[in-house]
Amino acid sequence: MTTLTQRKSDMSHYTLKLTPKQAHLVEKALDFYSRIGIGQWHELINVINEMMTNGSLPASTDGVRRDDRFERALRDAKMSHLGLARDSHFGISHPKVGDDIKVAYDVSVVLRRVIATVEEHQPYSVWHDKPLHLGTEPLAEGSYEKD
Repeated sequence: MTTLTQRKSDMSHYTLKLTPKQAHLVEKALDFYSRIGIGQWHELINVINEMMTNGSLPASTDGVRRDDRFERALRDAKMSHLGLARDSHFGISHPKVGDDIKVAYDVSVVLRRVIATVEEHQPYSVWHDKPLHLGTEPLAEGSYEKD
Protein backbone atom coordinates (compact mmCIF):
# COMPACT_ATOMS: atom_id res chain seq x y z
CA MET A 1 0.00 0.00 0.00
CA THR A 2 1.38 3.41 -0.95
CA THR A 3 0.58 6.32 1.31
CA LEU A 4 0.83 9.88 0.12
CA THR A 5 0.49 12.63 2.69
CA GLN A 6 0.56 16.37 2.26
CA ARG A 7 1.45 18.40 5.34
CA LYS A 8 1.83 21.99 6.31
CA SER A 9 2.64 22.97 9.86
CA ASP A 10 -0.41 25.19 10.26
CA MET A 11 -2.96 23.26 8.18
CA SER A 12 -4.52 19.84 8.06
CA HIS A 13 -3.37 17.17 5.67
CA TYR A 14 -4.87 14.29 3.73
CA THR A 15 -3.68 10.71 3.80
CA LEU A 16 -4.50 8.45 0.87
CA LYS A 17 -3.85 4.70 0.85
CA LEU A 18 -3.46 3.26 -2.61
CA THR A 19 -2.96 -0.18 -4.10
CA PRO A 20 0.02 -0.45 -6.45
CA LYS A 21 -2.27 -0.12 -9.49
CA GLN A 22 -4.00 2.93 -8.00
CA ALA A 23 -0.62 4.53 -7.22
CA HIS A 24 0.46 4.04 -10.84
CA LEU A 25 -2.79 5.52 -12.16
CA VAL A 26 -2.59 8.57 -9.86
CA GLU A 27 1.03 9.13 -10.89
CA LYS A 28 0.07 8.72 -14.56
CA ALA A 29 -2.79 11.24 -14.22
CA LEU A 30 -0.63 13.82 -12.44
CA ASP A 31 2.15 13.35 -14.99
CA PHE A 32 -0.35 13.76 -17.86
CA TYR A 33 -1.81 16.93 -16.31
CA SER A 34 1.69 18.35 -15.84
CA ARG A 35 2.67 17.55 -19.42
CA ILE A 36 -0.45 19.16 -20.87
CA GLY A 37 0.20 22.20 -18.66
CA ILE A 38 3.70 22.73 -20.05
CA GLY A 39 2.49 22.43 -23.64
CA GLN A 40 3.21 18.78 -24.39
CA TRP A 41 -0.16 18.53 -26.08
CA HIS A 42 0.98 15.55 -28.16
CA GLU A 43 0.26 13.50 -25.03
CA LEU A 44 -3.42 13.85 -25.98
CA ILE A 45 -2.62 11.96 -29.19
CA ASN A 46 -1.23 9.10 -27.09
CA VAL A 47 -4.56 8.91 -25.23
CA ILE A 48 -6.48 8.88 -28.52
CA ASN A 49 -4.20 6.11 -29.85
CA GLU A 50 -4.78 4.10 -26.68
CA MET A 51 -8.55 4.53 -27.09
CA MET A 52 -8.35 3.37 -30.71
CA THR A 53 -6.19 0.40 -29.72
CA ASN A 54 -8.61 -0.78 -27.04
CA GLY A 55 -11.60 -0.23 -29.34
CA SER A 56 -13.34 2.50 -27.34
CA LEU A 57 -12.87 4.93 -30.25
CA PRO A 58 -13.03 3.94 -33.92
CA ALA A 59 -9.80 4.71 -35.77
CA SER A 60 -11.58 6.30 -38.69
CA THR A 61 -14.98 6.82 -40.22
CA ASP A 62 -13.80 8.40 -43.48
CA GLY A 63 -10.32 6.97 -44.10
CA VAL A 64 -8.44 9.70 -42.22
CA ARG A 65 -7.09 8.57 -38.89
CA ARG A 66 -8.60 10.56 -36.01
CA ASP A 67 -5.20 11.11 -34.41
CA ASP A 68 -3.81 12.68 -37.64
CA ARG A 69 -6.67 15.15 -37.84
CA PHE A 70 -6.47 15.93 -34.14
CA GLU A 71 -2.69 16.34 -34.25
CA ARG A 72 -2.96 18.99 -36.97
CA ALA A 73 -5.59 20.88 -34.95
CA LEU A 74 -3.45 20.67 -31.78
CA ARG A 75 -0.35 21.88 -33.62
CA ASP A 76 -2.23 24.90 -34.95
CA ALA A 77 -3.78 25.67 -31.55
CA LYS A 78 -0.44 25.32 -29.78
CA MET A 79 1.18 27.78 -32.17
CA SER A 80 -1.66 30.32 -32.00
CA HIS A 81 -2.43 30.11 -28.26
CA LEU A 82 0.97 29.39 -26.72
CA GLY A 83 3.30 30.68 -29.42
CA LEU A 84 5.12 27.35 -29.37
CA ALA A 85 6.40 25.37 -32.34
CA ARG A 86 5.09 21.87 -32.98
CA ASP A 87 7.69 19.93 -30.98
CA SER A 88 8.45 22.52 -28.31
CA HIS A 89 7.06 23.11 -24.84
CA PHE A 90 7.74 25.14 -21.74
CA GLY A 91 9.99 23.69 -19.07
CA ILE A 92 8.19 22.85 -15.82
CA SER A 93 9.87 25.79 -14.04
CA HIS A 94 8.97 28.34 -16.75
CA PRO A 95 7.16 31.41 -15.36
CA LYS A 96 4.24 30.86 -17.77
CA VAL A 97 3.54 27.47 -16.19
CA GLY A 98 0.85 27.83 -13.53
CA ASP A 99 1.25 26.87 -9.90
CA ASP A 100 -1.34 24.05 -10.09
CA ILE A 101 0.74 22.42 -12.82
CA LYS A 102 3.89 22.74 -10.71
CA VAL A 103 2.18 21.35 -7.60
CA ALA A 104 0.85 18.40 -9.62
CA TYR A 105 4.36 17.80 -10.94
CA ASP A 106 5.81 17.91 -7.42
CA VAL A 107 3.28 15.36 -6.16
CA SER A 108 3.84 13.09 -9.18
CA VAL A 109 7.61 13.08 -8.57
CA VAL A 110 7.14 12.21 -4.89
CA LEU A 111 4.76 9.37 -5.77
CA ARG A 112 6.97 8.19 -8.65
CA ARG A 113 9.94 8.01 -6.28
CA VAL A 114 8.01 5.84 -3.80
CA ILE A 115 6.91 3.52 -6.61
CA ALA A 116 10.47 3.29 -7.96
CA THR A 117 11.83 2.37 -4.54
CA VAL A 118 9.21 -0.31 -3.94
CA GLU A 119 9.52 -1.77 -7.44
CA GLU A 120 13.32 -1.51 -7.38
CA HIS A 121 13.68 0.49 -10.60
CA GLN A 122 17.18 1.07 -11.89
CA PRO A 123 18.88 3.60 -9.58
CA TYR A 124 19.59 6.08 -12.38
CA SER A 125 16.00 6.11 -13.64
CA VAL A 126 14.09 9.43 -13.66
CA TRP A 127 11.71 7.66 -11.29
CA HIS A 128 14.34 8.18 -8.57
CA ASP A 129 14.74 11.92 -9.21
CA LYS A 130 14.46 14.13 -6.16
CA PRO A 131 11.48 16.50 -6.28
CA LEU A 132 12.37 20.02 -7.40
CA HIS A 133 9.61 21.51 -5.24
CA LEU A 134 8.47 24.09 -7.76
CA GLY A 135 4.93 24.71 -6.53
CA THR A 136 3.88 26.96 -3.67
CA GLU A 137 2.38 24.12 -1.61
CA PRO A 138 4.51 22.26 0.92
CA LEU A 139 6.14 19.25 -0.70
CA ALA A 140 4.05 16.10 -0.34
CA GLU A 141 5.48 13.19 1.63
CA GLY A 142 5.27 9.64 0.35
CA SER A 143 5.86 6.28 1.97
CA TYR A 144 5.13 2.61 1.47
CA GLU A 145 3.53 0.27 3.96
CA LYS A 146 3.37 -3.45 3.36
CA ASP A 147 0.11 -5.06 4.52
